[in-house]
Amino acid sequence: MEAQEMLDRYVHAVSRYLPARQRDDVAAELRSLLHDTLETPSEREEDLPDIRRAADLIREMGNPEIVALRYLPTRSLIGPALYPSFITYTRLMLAVLAALFVAVCAYSLWSLPAPLPEALVRVLTTAWPFIGSAVASVGIIVITFGVIERIVALSPTPAAAWDPYALPAVRDPDQIKRRDMWGNIAARLLLIAFLNFFPNLLAFVFVGDSPWGSWPQFTPEFRANFGPWFTGLWVLEAGLFALVLRQGRWRPVTRWLEVAVNAATVVLLCFVVPGGAIVSPSFIDAFVKFGLTVTVIVAGVVTVTLAYKALRLPAGPLPSIPGLRSGDGR
Repeated sequence: MEAQEMLDRYVHAVSRYLPARQRDDVAAELRSLLHDTLETPSEREEDLPDIRRAADLIREMGNPEIVALRYLPTRSLIGPALYPSFITYTRLMLAVLAALFVAVCAYSLWSLPAPLPEALVRVLTTAWPFIGSAVASVGIIVITFGVIERIVALSPTPAAAWDPYALPAVRDPDQIKRRDMWGNIAARLLLIAFLNFFPNLLAFVFVGDSPWGSWPQFTPEFRANFGPWFTGLWVLEAGLFALVLRQGRWRPVTRWLEVAVNAATVVLLCFVVPGGAIVSPSFIDAFVKFGLTVTVIVAGVVTVTLAYKALRLPAGPLPSIPGLRSGDGR
């Protein structure tokens, strides 16, 4: 580990105990403080490697949990010791409710097909109870953690019990793997070619008293009604991955484009499931629709998760602290 990485990990560890609206400002202030301190080493520290000086400085500043307390108001409903757990349980509860909502909507649209206006009204009507449940659940979690904050004496970990070298690594959420991006683009292009130009390339082959025969993979109705929509979405996805590949990393705009494409896919699948036969024969079509229903649920949860992360992710990589040399680390 180098000195720069250790300082990034420390700043990130402190930020974890702070509300989202404070993290950027506190991180910038803390980086400036660390930089100014390292720029003026004492006489006994001049001969030490940067990694040693960084570790000594971090030990002197203290445990990240204690440092975070200095940037928080004197009184808080949920303190920094419980705040990460509070966020985790809140996210879990909201994710479960979102999955249940998507499942109920998918089943409703599948079991009782309806025109678009009626389907939208049904979805909105179903949403209200889930919104109320979400608000009530978050309120219960807040009250529970507020009570725990005031009843249980949670003392921060003593400074001597933690090691700067053991700070967890800071993950760059916007970093991409070029191989995965190329794979995603190739997969979309293959799907486009398969659906539009080679729909009978894969078929369900059967053998009976007559010569060999087969059922086409997709029904003509499905290709006519939904083929252009799926083609358009796959073109958008391939273009999005190509843009990210060219930029070299995810950016806020491309993150939100990903959320929009995923949301459009969920909506389209909600119309596909009750919209007539997808493949033939009917017993195979039933299995396909069941799989798509599960896909709608999973895709809905993924879309909500991506939207939540897009709201919280920083706009770029962590800034570096200049003036540091590579030194010996563990």
